[in-house]
Amino acid sequence: MLNLRSVAGALPKDTAILEYWLTVDGSGGLFWITRGESKWQRLSLGPEVLRAIRELPSLLTDAKQTAWRVPAQALARALLPATEDWNRSGIAHLVIVADRELQGIPFEVLPISESQLLIHQFRISYLSSASSYHAPGSTVSFTGPWHTGVTAIGDPQPNTKAQGMTWPRLPEARREVLGIARYLHGTAGVHMDRDAQRQYLSAAAHSGVLHLATHAVADTWNPSKSFILFAAPDANEKYDAMYFNELLSLPLAGVSLATLSACETGAGKQVNGEGVQSFSLAFLAAGARSVVASLWRVSDDATADLMLAFYLNLASGKGKAEALRQAKLEFLADARRAHPAYWSAFILTGEGDGPLPYRVGWIQIILLLVFCGSVALAIRTRVRAV
Repeated sequence: MLNLRSVAGALPKDTAILEYWLTVDGSGGLFWITRGESKWQRLSLGPEVLRAIRELPSLLTDAKQTAWRVPAQALARALLPATEDWNRSGIAHLVIVADRELQGIPFEVLPISESQLLIHQFRISYLSSASSYHAPGSTVSFTGPWHTGVTAIGDPQPNTKAQGMTWPRLPEARREVLGIARYLHGTAGVHMDRDAQRQYLSAAAHSGVLHLATHAVADTWNPSKSFILFAAPDANEKYDAMYFNELLSLPLAGVSLATLSACETGAGKQVNGEGVQSFSLAFLAAGARSVVASLWRVSDDATADLMLAFYLNLASGKGKAEALRQAKLEFLADARRAHPAYWSAFILTGEGDGPLPYRVGWIQIILLLVFCGSVALAIRTRVRAV
């Protein structure tokens, strides 16, 4: 864990951390941290702002609601530093450390002008605290073809022999999972239908990417009752569930990105001093460096399209936060899906910059061995000639 001075010293020049504090009496403050310096700003949170914090999430979840811009503008005026300061400093990446009710708001939707939202100008990621910030590495990481590049689990099918709770199938999850495996190339562990079982989570420790396209339930009163749904290996059970406390013990230290393409995976109970007890927190605690999760219920087809655009951007070498930003901008450019209900639920928590590990294929290894062999043969021939 870093102190404030160390965080400011470790930040890239284009990155700013905005860490917020809210108190029970409605007052607040903001630490604005950039390379080499930090500023404290007291926030003016009057009744209009507090009402906007309460109202905005529900307005964002309904594509028929057009009044979301009013509370979003109120929050932008109250919460954001002057954008001319960012422009002058060359800031392009905002790391948001939200507090209390602000943790349920995607800052991407906050307007910075009449025609632009925050996402138009900045790539955005989230942290539970500024002290947990890690500067992006200066070296490119590699992974070999003998490792599973992505472990993808989707659309769990219930056992037909058992009775119990019924969950709707996720027909778009198949397109989503297969498309992601195709984009990322290499070896993929794809598990769907009756094979969409929790046992494969432990195997994901050797995967650069873990992707779950299933159902999830976030209990905002008791985190231990929050669970992610899987297919049951036992014929006497209809479904299997993995609960919050079980997720904490998963061995995910080798996972660069965990994507929880399910409803409410970014939601949970708010605990003072610890933040939201969400699935994002559980996967980060288990070792994943970045987690993409949703703040509310999302439609199956829109989620699949957003995820495919996200992973296509990742496959092209973009950093995680920028890849997600570009996918959301594609939705914003489409009048049919420009409403935040279609794209703003998914946020990235953890390491925002840095692409996925570069995957070395068998052909590249063979070519390298052939080249090294040719060089060695040429040197040996030359030595003999001398």
